[in-house]
Amino acid sequence: MKKLFIIISLMFAITGCSTPQPTLQEKLEGKTITERTEIVRKECFNIAGRLKAGPNSAHTKIPARKLSEVCAAIPHK
Repeated sequence: MKKLFIIISLMFAITGCSTPQPTLQEKLEGKTITERTEIVRKECFNIAGRLKAGPNSAHTKIPARKLSEVCAAIPHK
């Protein structure tokens, strides 16, 4: 649960400047822990993918790889 909180905090920091969409908190409301874990895992991989594909990908390659490792550590259903 502690890892999930850290990942959610990281994702809020990274996605804070994106276009208006439902916040992660809104997506997680009313979900079971299994559903929350899967949502966070998908969002995490989406962010890692955007970091890798960004215009300054040379500067984000290592953070994207680390984020991918963290995402992979989140258990599947």
